[in-house]
Amino acid sequence: QEVEVDNHGRIVRLIKDVPPVAGKDIHLTLDLHLQEYIESLLVGQRAAVLVEDPHDGSVLAMVSNPSYDPNPFVKGISYQDY
Repeated sequence: QEVEVDNHGRIVRLIKDVPPVAGKDIHLTLDLHLQEYIESLLVGQRAAVLVEDPHDGSVLAMVSNPSYDPNPFVKGISYQDY
């Protein structure tokens, strides 16, 4: 649904309603142990690491530190938190 909201986040009107369609399957290539190992290496560090399989380019691990919680952006972030 696409809706118009007021400054309090309340729905004012429905703009468009598109029925859902079934998605496609995905295959994850992340290696949990490698991911956790890299996270442990980056504790207290400011860095990003991306590990790919050199044969097919699949992503085996992806870590960025410091991380952040994106949830405050869902309903609107306060001036203090921004």
